[in-house]
Amino acid sequence: MALARVLIIHENSDLSSALRLLIQEMGPYDVYEGNCYAEAVAAARDYRPDLLVLDAHIPLKHGSMVVEELRNDPDLGTIPVVYLSALAT
Repeated sequence: MALARVLIIHENSDLSSALRLLIQEMGPYDVYEGNCYAEAVAAARDYRPDLLVLDAHIPLKHGSMVVEELRNDPDLGTIPVVYLSALAT
């Protein structure tokens, strides 16, 4: 049985690495992490995650723009997305 795949895209590589370790400890998951918008869309196409954990404010574009691009792709449009942000406001 294949492991569930989780894709983490967050501009802070320390935070994404910590989150990757936490998710891997929670169960047998295959986790990939990236740190910019270009990686988000390309990784989703290549990696085909079961869940995307996305920084709401990644460099170059807002997280919602990444989700919009994914939703417009028939192969990626159903990937569940969880927004993550370190911003207090």
